[in-house]
Amino acid sequence: MGGLEATETEQLARWPLSCLSVEPRDIDMIDHGVNGNSLAVQGELQRVLSSQTFRRASRMRALLKYLVDGRLEGVKVTEARVASEVLGKGQDFDASVDPEVRIHLGRLRRKLAEYYATEGKEASVQIGLPARKYDPVFLKHESSSREEERELVHPSVAVLPFSNLTNDPAQDAFCYGLTDELITSLASTPNVNVVGSSSAFQFKDRAVDIREAGNELGVQTIIEGSVRIEDGRTRVAVRLARAADGIAIWADCFDANADGMLNTQQVIADEIIESLPAEPLGKKSAPC
Repeated sequence: MGGLEATETEQLARWPLSCLSVEPRDIDMIDHGVNGNSLAVQGELQRVLSSQTFRRASRMRALLKYLVDGRLEGVKVTEARVASEVLGKGQDFDASVDPEVRIHLGRLRRKLAEYYATEGKEASVQIGLPARKYDPVFLKHESSSREEERELVHPSVAVLPFSNLTNDPAQDAFCYGLTDELITSLASTPNVNVVGSSSAFQFKDRAVDIREAGNELGVQTIIEGSVRIEDGRTRVAVRLARAADGIAIWADCFDANADGMLNTQQVIADEIIESLPAEPLGKKSAPC
């Protein structure tokens, strides 16, 4: 098998926070078609699977091994295959209504980030899972010196309460839950400083300028969004803005079924985190 495709190399600049647990300046792509590199990846996989971080996460271990083995063997992994071969779903599995695969992928990305921020911090080879992808990438990592680590400034972000744009006051609870879910999920991302719920929710129902909110909360970036329900589906619009000037630097929309709200909150929060660009939140693009 040859090296990674050029499109994947370009995508490194847009990796989400949840899989950029190392400094991009220390990252080089590994051509896993070379036997030595393939062995290095397999060795790193075994270290991850036997780590304290993954020891009790049997489903995460099975999913990671399935994805890495598939990539090394050149197997095309799809959501349907993960559902069937890892999660044990039947032929009636429908990804449009069952988000379980995406939920597990989001958890795996955060688990990998946790591992490489702690036990695997000095690993020479690291395993990453880009957003909305089923193919892992393998990274060559050179450890930063202590002087360089002291110079690193962790990005900071605040999530403002999502606005309810429906005519149903009952949807306020969904907006609250989604905001809180997003804050909690971001807080589990290594090397990112996240403003807590109590501070962020003081801006609920307040018409506030992004620059004012950023200054008051002391953060570099602000996430804000809105929720509406159209044709039985929940549509969440999300924006990421620089606190210094209020300019929006990323935006996206996410759809989900309006039923099963608690599940929907988790899925959308995971998808938002997977989609957030790394660079505006304090990371530099990886070299191509």
